[in-house]
Amino acid sequence: MLSRVKKARLFSASGQIFGVALRLEADSEATLEDMRYATHLGLDIETGSEQTFFRVAQTGRNAYKLESGGGVLSEGDYEHVLEQFERQLRRYVAFNAPQHVFVHAGTVAYDGRALVLPGPSFSGKTSLVAALVSAGAAYYSDEYAVFDATGLVYPYAKPLAIRLDEGSPVQTQRSADQLGGTSGTEPARLGLVVCSQYRRDGVWRPTQLTPAQTLLELFGHSYGSADRPAQTIGTLRQAITTTTGIKGDRGEAATIAAELLARLSSPPA
Repeated sequence: MLSRVKKARLFSASGQIFGVALRLEADSEATLEDMRYATHLGLDIETGSEQTFFRVAQTGRNAYKLESGGGVLSEGDYEHVLEQFERQLRRYVAFNAPQHVFVHAGTVAYDGRALVLPGPSFSGKTSLVAALVSAGAAYYSDEYAVFDATGLVYPYAKPLAIRLDEGSPVQTQRSADQLGGTSGTEPARLGLVVCSQYRRDGVWRPTQLTPAQTLLELFGHSYGSADRPAQTIGTLRQAITTTTGIKGDRGEAATIAAELLARLSSPPA
């Protein structure tokens, strides 16, 4: 649980996400609660570790700023600053989690096994995650696959940022419940890695990846790999011992969701 302390006009909350000690600060209790909600804090209890702070403060009528490390990260209206806060904090955790490796990927689980979709922005990860959740998979994340040293994949859920049209920059927020699905709460063993790129006229004819190719696909989208390559490779190598990887262009996400879940239910050859 997080503690809350009021000092003069400053409200604060502290805790950890995947071992990264954080402190949130705001000049109103309502803003602090919005920050807590946006970060999904509460994965770990507060510790005495040195903490990195993020502060949101009002500077005028519907004008706010986001500060961290003695500098201003963003300024704008309330919604914009909170969005930037959530984005900056997620990236900070991804780069600095000491015992976990973060991969830029969509993630779901089905029959107790995780399906990971590594890829860059605009590759269609979120739309495929949404289709998989609608087809019965448990939602883990539309942004990260989080691996521990044993290769287990952990949920790091937030509302899905679904593009109104695949490839479009316009997004809308949807929860797993709104998609008729559920969110996962427990780590799962990796079962399938799918590297896909959405093409409007794409035809799904995936090729099989070797273990080395699967490892490289995950490594190429991992955070902090330049600073700790041995840890990243070791963690990902441990993860892929129970999985296989496939790669190919695809069309609409709904057309392949059932096939992917069927692959996930079948043990790798």
